Amino acid sequence: MTDTLPRHDARGFTLIELLVVVAILSVLAIGVGLGVTRTGTGAPSDLSRFQTMAERARSLAITSRQSQGLWVDTSGLTAGRRRADGWEKTGTAQAWRGEVRLAATALSGGPAETEPPQIVFLATGTGSAYEIVFSGTGPRTRCTTDGWTELACETD
Repeated sequence: MTDTLPRHDARGFTLIELLVVVAILSVLAIGVGLGVTRTGTGAPSDLSRFQTMAERARSLAITSRQSQGLWVDTSGLTAGRRRADGWEKTGTAQAWRGEVRLAATALSGGPAETEPPQIVFLATGTGSAYEIVFSGTGPRTRCTTDGWTELACETD
């Protein structure tokens, strides 16, 4: 008696092969989706990130009753807070994707060994008066505040 295995026709794909292909395509689709949502370019993404960090710093200054600040330079944006011995940066710099220019009126310095942030938010809800301009591949956006009112932005 000869043991013969059932014969499989060579046409088509097995269920395992189809599941592997679907899994690979799913991973690729998720990767592309995440990449597309995170790659904002230029002024719009910089503006959104700045507005979020500025509002967060202002709210934190009010709720914690401790001055908060933002350092703005050509390399990026960094948050920080005022301590008894001066200013302390509390995060890593968030790099700009486009060009950013800032003109700010300093509120107060502090000890000579610490560099104060260009934008300061006080526990009273007020802060530095400043104008910040975002430009890059998209339209140019200019945002201003006098330190008493909310940030107002206009796109050219």
